[in-house]
Amino acid sequence: MYVTEQGAYVRKKGPHLHVVKDEELLADVPLKDVQCVVVFGGVHVTTDALAALVDEGCDIAFMTINGHFKARVVSAHGKNSVLRVKQYEAFIDAGKKLSMARKYVAAKILNGCDVLYDYHRNRGNPFTFENRGKLLDMADKALQAETLQSLRGYEGTAARLYFEGFGKCLMHGRTFPGRIFHPSTDPVNALLSFGYSFVARELEAALVAAGLDPYIGFFHDVTYGRASLSLDLMEEFRHPLVDRLVLKLFNRTLLDDNDFETGESGQVYLKKESLKIFIRHYEEWANTVNRTYNNDGEMSWRKAMWKQVEKLRSCIEHDSEYTHHFRGKNTMKPNQRHMPPTPLPLKRK
Repeated sequence: MYVTEQGAYVRKKGPHLHVVKDEELLADVPLKDVQCVVVFGGVHVTTDALAALVDEGCDIAFMTINGHFKARVVSAHGKNSVLRVKQYEAFIDAGKKLSMARKYVAAKILNGCDVLYDYHRNRGNPFTFENRGKLLDMADKALQAETLQSLRGYEGTAARLYFEGFGKCLMHGRTFPGRIFHPSTDPVNALLSFGYSFVARELEAALVAAGLDPYIGFFHDVTYGRASLSLDLMEEFRHPLVDRLVLKLFNRTLLDDNDFETGESGQVYLKKESLKIFIRHYEEWANTVNRTYNNDGEMSWRKAMWKQVEKLRSCIEHDSEYTHHFRGKNTMKPNQRHMPPTPLPLKRK
């Protein structure tokens, strides 16, 4: 449940959740049907509603009005202290830590290659994938990196090459200045950051549910208040999940410059009604069944995220090799390649 109406209250009424503003009932949803509640800006959740959601095992996430994640309310953490001790041991083990980080970065680069390769093959898009060889080379170097510092160097080079191609996939004369954030000063960067915050929130919830500590990562530095492990896992999903959706929304003119406004700090963000458009399409895309793995058949992006968390948990628990999420068209023989996923039709209204 996403609640964007400013000044609204989320309250419990018997076995239901009610969203109310000025005594007008905006939504009535059975508690048993709710898995997560996400509220934006000045939306209020009553104590009774919080308690009922926690009792049901639901998360409540609080976002700023322009989509930046602030906090989560969750039920009591899992009791698997043995698993978390193993996670901390893996974090302290420099060799294990580097091995995990290599996989995250390689998956990010290869999945980015897949996005650009699909647009290269799309007859309706003028993009030509000129940096494919360079990106594949960066992925190979990432898997062989001898230090975290050199790995971050390869990741930075690959990101620059990738976003250079990403910008050329945009149509209708839209330009992309490169990846800019804190603040995002153009609509494309604003929507990328917004989408990434959604994925990071989902991954953090899945990590907590699996008994892992989302704040202890392997590639991203441990920083006070930052869910580093969520960001680690998000590297594998940035390009195929969020970037592909952003390209479709702009290229199909489902969103345009009129859907954004600029704050006093220079931060560009979605207008109120446009926020609802993005949320609706994000949910459709996250639940779209597509071929996201080479051998596991078809599943939605949301299921793929949970599956990857389970892979990570098993890897840490059994001290086994971590396998990244990677569709892998770029390194497979032509007759082994899967067709790119076909999303549900996106409609503005």
